[in-house]
Amino acid sequence: MPNSKIYSPDSHILILIIDSFHKNTEQESPLFDPSTSIINSNISNSMKGIIIENRSKVYSHLKRHEIIWPGCEREIQSINPNLKFGKDLSGPDEDAKYLPAIERYDGDFYEGLGPDRKQIVSGSRHHVLILSALYGFLRPFEYIQNYACQFGDKNISYDIWTSNHGISQVLADYIIKNNISRVFDFSLCSVVAYHECINWDFIKFITNAEVIHCYHQYAEGDQALKGMGRFVRYSMLDKPEELLLSLKPGTVQNNIEFTDIIQLSENETLRRMIEGGENDLVEFKEAALWSMHLSPEEIARSESHDIKKYKRATSKFAIAKSLAGFLNTNGGNLIIGLKEIKQENCIEIAGIEDEFNKLREGDQNTDGYRLMIIDKIVKKFIPEILGNFSNLITISFHRISGKTLCWLQVKPSKSPVFVEFANDEIFFVRADASTRPLAGKRLSGYILSRFS
Repeated sequence: MPNSKIYSPDSHILILIIDSFHKNTEQESPLFDPSTSIINSNISNSMKGIIIENRSKVYSHLKRHEIIWPGCEREIQSINPNLKFGKDLSGPDEDAKYLPAIERYDGDFYEGLGPDRKQIVSGSRHHVLILSALYGFLRPFEYIQNYACQFGDKNISYDIWTSNHGISQVLADYIIKNNISRVFDFSLCSVVAYHECINWDFIKFITNAEVIHCYHQYAEGDQALKGMGRFVRYSMLDKPEELLLSLKPGTVQNNIEFTDIIQLSENETLRRMIEGGENDLVEFKEAALWSMHLSPEEIARSESHDIKKYKRATSKFAIAKSLAGFLNTNGGNLIIGLKEIKQENCIEIAGIEDEFNKLREGDQNTDGYRLMIIDKIVKKFIPEILGNFSNLITISFHRISGKTLCWLQVKPSKSPVFVEFANDEIFFVRADASTRPLAGKRLSGYILSRFS
């Protein structure tokens, strides 16, 4: 079996790839070569400690069935019972069976690398690291077990490896210790958490290395993996360092686009928006239907001017008000399902699941919630935009931390939008992270300057 002496990269190029759902289990062996591990490479002792500690943590959570992802039940039940706390995890178990990572993985990317990928990789002068939800980073000939683990929708394994930028610290240290000047990132797949687990701004700041993200022009997610694997094999691994350093961001070669700008998923964009808090372009609402069952007594006792005026329509009117404010200003983002905890000065992801129960039977889902927004809020309070609704407002639903959020992305309107209630027409704008009404001379002056 191959050992670390065969694979001795010495260039200033690092190619980052990911592990594989499909794994080879033939010719496994209890033999283990520690010299192939990243733990025995030239990275700092503190980074080795992060890897050892995090691998142990992920293993423990896997064995307790606490790390889950969509469709994981069969994998967990059939594969992980045989996963041992072996030497690859810095454990004592002697019953583990191993294969080098480059042999263990045989999914689409590795199929693209070809059946002789061992020889191709071992003969390359370029550094290759494999990103894994269990192991963190692996060297290509590092001995590993058969396992089932992925980052899913940013689950516990993701949290462990990204805590305190742990996985980013390890990568930065490897880059520095090996004098890497350019990183080619091939981590994008259908599980976008792999692509987003590394803080690339941190990497660039700490290392000064140039990072090139590699995307397939025509295929998305896992469909792109085989093409990316072929590209790495035929256009990178055996090519001189000078050629790879000459590839410019913004160029395309064999359907692979090179860019220094990372493509974030909508979920990651949403997470970052939530972390950034409310501003002129972002507003949070806990719910859209909370007021619909207010009793006359509750309305009478309330000290809220809005509740006394709009009564059971208060919460729906508040959504229409926010939408109109964005439409009349510079556009923006309204996110429903977020609860402000004022005492702790934080935002809790509450989700909209409880709102589904307030919808009519048969519509208690995201499709029904979308219809509610259009029929019960837009149509009732801002009907003038109905004919152009799809061009102005996009409604999408996203699972964040196990909860469903409703995200309304609003474009600025080309004409004034008024919110209708009873016999009133109210004009709102967005300013200083709040939505405010305009009337009189201020309104006419704003409309002349904004919509002329």
